[in-house]
Amino acid sequence: MVRKIKTKKVLTEEEKEALEREKAMEAAGLQDEFQAKGFEMVDWMQEHAKLVMIGIGAVVVCGVVVAGVTFAGSQANLDASSSYENALAILDKSVDTDAEESTGSDVYASEADRDAAAMAALEKVASDHSGSKVALLATLRAGQLAASTGQKDKALALYQTLESKTNDKDALRPVVLSGLAFALEASGDNQKAASTFERLVSLPGDVQKDLGLWQAARLFHGLGKTDVARQNAEKLINQYPTSALKKDAEGLLAQLPKAAEAKK
Repeated sequence: MVRKIKTKKVLTEEEKEALEREKAMEAAGLQDEFQAKGFEMVDWMQEHAKLVMIGIGAVVVCGVVVAGVTFAGSQANLDASSSYENALAILDKSVDTDAEESTGSDVYASEADRDAAAMAALEKVASDHSGSKVALLATLRAGQLAASTGQKDKALALYQTLESKTNDKDALRPVVLSGLAFALEASGDNQKAASTFERLVSLPGDVQKDLGLWQAARLFHGLGKTDVARQNAEKLINQYPTSALKKDAEGLLAQLPKAAEAKK
């Protein structure tokens, strides 16, 4: 019988660049000396099949999120980083659908088994290294994995944990709030999801603000709050004219009554 072994995923350009940076750092001896920088590329794409715009049927897809975290080179952080990398490596393991059971090492009987093993490993990293930046990254990746595998309650709980452990000045805050907002929407709380996207927009800097504006506009439109939906869509178009979400915002505006008409 032909064994059905799934090949490893093809690296994105961002992941390739991250690997090149890591190799360059190793060549320079930086990681062995004091672990000057720990740069983690987090690739996150969640498909929300039910998020269809009224009238145009556009499926909303979240793009790539990149977060950078810097930490000192203590032995504790080196151990935490190693454990985190080992947990992530599980997601690259092969899947053999002909295998009777997962070996727990290099081959898994199903993607579900592999994802469950990765989830358990990530949560252990977060628990064993609680209070560290690596623990935050492990919790974040676990939240993304839970969301992508349909574990809505678990994803929401993990993002709520991250919300409580980060602040608005934290480098991870934008991706935490966007993940939390999607988790809230998946749980059915569209009002709080929209408000959370507005919190994302209010953060310092410009990271993911066009995403926050678009998602807030879309959700408020669905809630019947056309004025707020219009404000967010117009802000996206005016402030982020090169955003890939601009056309979506323009499409939404075309469906809304003019401001003057809405007040009649």
